[in-house]
Amino acid sequence: MNRRNALVLLTALFFLSGCMSQKQPTSKYYVIEKPDTLQVSESQPPSSVEGYCEILPVEVYPAYASQSIAKRKQSNEIVYYSYHHWAVRPGESMTLLLEDYLDQAAVFDGVSTRYWKIEPAYKLETTVFHLETLEEDGKMWVHLSVRFKVLDNATNEERIIHHANRKKELAERDLNLYARTVSGLFHEELHRFSQKITAQLADKPNEGQ
Repeated sequence: MNRRNALVLLTALFFLSGCMSQKQPTSKYYVIEKPDTLQVSESQPPSSVEGYCEILPVEVYPAYASQSIAKRKQSNEIVYYSYHHWAVRPGESMTLLLEDYLDQAAVFDGVSTRYWKIEPAYKLETTVFHLETLEEDGKMWVHLSVRFKVLDNATNEERIIHHANRKKELAERDLNLYARTVSGLFHEELHRFSQKITAQLADKPNEGQ
């Protein structure tokens, strides 16, 4: 092997080793969870509404249902972050959060995602229409659109509906802050929803019981 070929080979090996040594981006995972500052009111009397409530799995619109975090690019275009993901699918996280919150707040005699021996008087349906980041005026925003609905389990009649379409500007471009803000907005609307339940259904037993 002459010097020229050896030099070319060494240069190629050096370049290849440099490329291989470059750090690959690390995937990061975020959770939707109960905010640390959340205080479930203890002044609310236990079992404000007579009857048990079955919590159905939260339905998330397909574009937002996976572990991919969505970003709105244009009116009808979304993209997904390559190295940032939800640790758990949003629908699963939110279902658990609903059960935990309503149980601690004692809104009903009891809540569960599954009943075997008890016929619940109510069922709770939750739909998430939007769960995404937005770009407006050079800032990052949170967009969460959610609907909670309590139905009479015997007649399927809608008893309480609460629909919220929230947008909130983030102080910085940080997806950890985004996840924390989603958690906060979800619980704010869940709190408003639980207040509607107790205001409209307390001391008004379900006729189907």
